[in-house]
Amino acid sequence: MPAAVKARTLIDRSRILAWNALTVVVFVALTAYVARVDAFLR
Repeated sequence: MPAAVKARTLIDRSRILAWNALTVVVFVALTAYVARVDAFLR
């Protein structure tokens, strides 16, 4: 396996991990925001 291919695979994997982390963070932030608004409206 050439070094360039290995580096590209590593970059792709880290990019996927970063997107997963970003998705989780956004989901948690949205959930917390909705819960806060829901508690505020009650």
